Amino acid sequence: MKEVKALDALLEFVFAMAFGVCLIIGVFLWPFFILAVVDLAAYILWNRKLRCPSCGASLESFGLLKNMGKGFNCPSCGEEIFVEPLNAGRDKKDE
Repeated sequence: MKEVKALDALLEFVFAMAFGVCLIIGVFLWPFFILAVVDLAAYILWNRKLRCPSCGASLESFGLLKNMGKGFNCPSCGEEIFVEPLNAGRDKKDE
């Protein structure tokens, strides 16, 4: 089973939301249009990380965040992809 990191999905979701907010604020304050373009470029570049390891199809970030820590089936090829949780690499402190 291949895996995708939930942090990548979360960052892509944040870039998409920031783009929308900056675009709306940019109607009133023009410097936010520049920030919206930067957010759009970051979203496009980050989207390359969220691809199916088998077929290369683009995966939606919200679906990956919903299935964090569980299996997720690729919509194109149907292969099961594990979504690695946000705290996967951290060591747990002994109590």
